[in-house]
Amino acid sequence: MLIRQTMKKSKARASSSAARPGKAPSAPEKLAAPKLTGALIAALVLMVLILHLPREALTTDLDPSWGAVLDYAHGKGLEFGTDIVFTYGPLGYLGIQWFTGHGMVTRILFDLLLDFGIAAGVCLAAWRTNMIWRILLLGAFVLLPATIRPGVIDVQLEIGLFCWALLCFIESGPRMKYFIGILATFAVVCSLMKFTFMVMSLITIVALAANFALRGKGKLCWGLFIGFFAGSLGGWVLLGQNPLNLGAYLKGSLAISTGYESAMGLQFKDSIFITGVVTAILALAVAVIRLWAADEPGVMRSWLRRGVFIVWVFGVLFLAWKHGFVRAKSDYWAGFVALAALALEGVPVPSGRLGANWAARACAIACCALAFVMENWKEPKHFDNIVSREAAVVGSNTLALLNPPAYIRELNKSLDAERARAQLPKLHEAIGQGTVDVFGQNQTYALFNDFNYRPRPVFQSYSAYNTTLMDLNERAFASTAAPEFVLFNLGSIDGRFPPLEDARVLRTLLRDYALVNADGPFLLLKHQSVSAPLMTLLHEGPMRADEPINLEEYGDVDLWLEISMKASVEGRIREALYKPPEVYLAVRGKPGTQAMMFRAPATMLAAGFLVSPLLLRNQDAADLFKGSAIHRPGGFAIHWQTGTGEMWQQPIQYRIYRIDAKLGRDSPPEALPMK
Repeated sequence: MLIRQTMKKSKARASSSAARPGKAPSAPEKLAAPKLTGALIAALVLMVLILHLPREALTTDLDPSWGAVLDYAHGKGLEFGTDIVFTYGPLGYLGIQWFTGHGMVTRILFDLLLDFGIAAGVCLAAWRTNMIWRILLLGAFVLLPATIRPGVIDVQLEIGLFCWALLCFIESGPRMKYFIGILATFAVVCSLMKFTFMVMSLITIVALAANFALRGKGKLCWGLFIGFFAGSLGGWVLLGQNPLNLGAYLKGSLAISTGYESAMGLQFKDSIFITGVVTAILALAVAVIRLWAADEPGVMRSWLRRGVFIVWVFGVLFLAWKHGFVRAKSDYWAGFVALAALALEGVPVPSGRLGANWAARACAIACCALAFVMENWKEPKHFDNIVSREAAVVGSNTLALLNPPAYIRELNKSLDAERARAQLPKLHEAIGQGTVDVFGQNQTYALFNDFNYRPRPVFQSYSAYNTTLMDLNERAFASTAAPEFVLFNLGSIDGRFPPLEDARVLRTLLRDYALVNADGPFLLLKHQSVSAPLMTLLHEGPMRADEPINLEEYGDVDLWLEISMKASVEGRIREALYKPPEVYLAVRGKPGTQAMMFRAPATMLAAGFLVSPLLLRNQDAADLFKGSAIHRPGGFAIHWQTGTGEMWQQPIQYRIYRIDAKLGRDSPPEALPMK
């Protein structure tokens, strides 16, 4: 148990205190066999509600495409960290929400075990509270994360990890060893699925190990450490990964995660952000109040143990905060923070401190209520049809479990229809057995057409968030592993300036590949030669935000632009606690025309990008390859998100280079632009 009472108390007084309604016992109530059985039966029911089996087939859209690549990487035995650089790990393919057409027996068994483990952790935590609180916790689990995004496992995994760790903190006796074993296994699975889950698992394992060490339980401390790290390494190897690549995976995943924070931020409504901050404070207050009230008279190191617990709660809340508020996924945060605040009711408070107990309960209920309000603000009337949506989820899950062949048949029909829509018949003859990569975000096309797909490390263009990631891809295209063909689709997400995404690979494609055909949304480029990315510096100097920079003096020269922006002290604090403010690139076309405004993450601007010729869509690239209708921009400027000027240092440094190699190789007459 978390707090051990060492003051001498009569058994009768302790028993009567524990039995009084409305008062927390001085130690967590041990679950008797009937209650344990009841919790596990409830977990079976809850599992059906949250089961995250695929409910839709793969499509050619952005998110299903990265899911398809994860499944492809598993099937082909690609190495994570070298062949694939992504936040998901070698077990991530079992966590995607799309039906891929194979491996469904493994997927169903995995989901059953994982979701039962999550539900069991939540139910065991709930059964350590009174009936009213138990209903609140389970009800919030059903209403918030379980049905907001059917098929998405992130919030459930995070709250499952939180509940199992909480049980290990507060449990005592022989049962604690079983809880520790389950937690270690759960943490290993999470770590092999996704890098961010690995970080949360590591924080949890370190905090628990420190707690056991302070309690004088050295065997449990070392057993937990060794079990987690040995299990993670063993799982890595069993999934066909080279243990020598583990360091590269960690390094690449860290680069992707930090780049995601810097480049993928979207704006919230102020009301949602403020409410999110308040819910975070309330959840942390629940933990602080309960730990402050849980006194340990005469026990050495009790404050250290309380400190470890608070640091752990703060750490997992902070990671969940980042997860929910960088990419405007406030529903992720709402689900996690509400459940974490309610689950902390299991931390025991002595019966004589009812004021603290009720203060903690008030904070938890307020946190939960605000989470519901915040989610409704983001998606009005979200909870209006909760019963019908939940019934649909239960019906789908029940069908999948009772009649798997019918469930799989229906999804296969959808998958076949998507595959038929994605066919590129004009490109099959040209490509043959040649290796293919996809520039853009729609990798599923290559897989649906059974091309010899060879992904670059950061396989979706929008994910090359910074210089480090762009260099990885550029080196892949400069090596003997460069694909013979590329399905090229110039575009962007979030209204970004299109040449910013995977800018160095774009430069390579325009320099070393030729246009040979077009079909559907793609131009087909064929590799011609390998040349060095030689450039000549034409000008460098300072500029200020909103200051227009003229490019007309450079005429028809192909230009590469790098813009270095440094955050101020306030900006670095904001980025660490939240995310950087948005930056915009204004690009002026022909003289006298109004400038076009694009989102432009600072890390992408610093890596450099093609600014002239002006390429905004596939037709512009096709015209460049054909040597016709090439557009040159008149100038550019940097603008900051309103009210965030103090977050950046002025002046801004910029450099303009001439690209020495010819861009856009001569293409055969049959190479037609996309219609």
